Amino acid sequence: MTHEQQCPICSFKGIMKNIAVVGNSNLFLCPACLVEFLLPQITLDETRKMYNEYYKDFEINNSQISNLKKQTFLQYIRCLKKYKSGGNILDIGTCSGFLLEVAMNEGFNVFGIELSEYAGKIAENKFGSDKIHTGTIQTANFEKTYFDLITICDVLEHVQNPVETLKLACKLLKKDGYIMVVTPDYRSIVSYVVRATRQKYKFEHLYYFNIKTIEIICELAGLKVIDRKAVRKTATVNYILAYLKGYGMVPLNYIFALLNLIPFIKRIDFEMPSGSVMYILKKV
Repeated sequence: MTHEQQCPICSFKGIMKNIAVVGNSNLFLCPACLVEFLLPQITLDETRKMYNEYYKDFEINNSQISNLKKQTFLQYIRCLKKYKSGGNILDIGTCSGFLLEVAMNEGFNVFGIELSEYAGKIAENKFGSDKIHTGTIQTANFEKTYFDLITICDVLEHVQNPVETLKLACKLLKKDGYIMVVTPDYRSIVSYVVRATRQKYKFEHLYYFNIKTIEIICELAGLKVIDRKAVRKTATVNYILAYLKGYGMVPLNYIFALLNLIPFIKRIDFEMPSGSVMYILKKV
């Protein structure tokens, strides 16, 4: 089925393919930049409520989850230290502050923005209410050109206006600062495998990016990509199994469910291709 739509990223207007129905919304494919986007989008209040419930169910204080997240974020911070060895760092979409804990241990002065009141309160208890803004970047009142580094990990695909989000981040960044964006590349091999086995889409993913669309978004926001690399994330069999069940990925569910029955395997932490890409950005 096709419809006439305007792409919210590259502004192409014309006939687009409706590639999926997600709840009460449609997922469209832009033929110009190949971004996939959801219309209508869920509201900000719906997103906030969803993440409050999600973080409670996901048990973000669980020590195993905390350890896995921190191992992944340590890779990110060490990559960023090639550009800045210290200074002020802002994590947009910080959850309960896993990345900030790692960054603080590596010598950074840490700040965060988190939409979920539940996760934001946990982060405030860790770092102080003056360091954490519970809300969005649009409602934050951090000082302009204050940050040496800004991280946006697995967030950009969830925000209603990615270009505006990056523009606002750019204003908070020092002239010689860097922004790190981590987001899924839906033209990657891992993503193709996921799509081949997935039975449903998540309505909180408003965009499905690829390398080309990220470059377009950055250019519109006054940023340029100076480096990019595929991301590997630390996981366990049980952690992956929970993810697969959430997406109804039945064939892979069975494989990982069997692996999870083997005691020594289920205890192993390992790095795996995630299908995501890390982009390092600078002001133009």
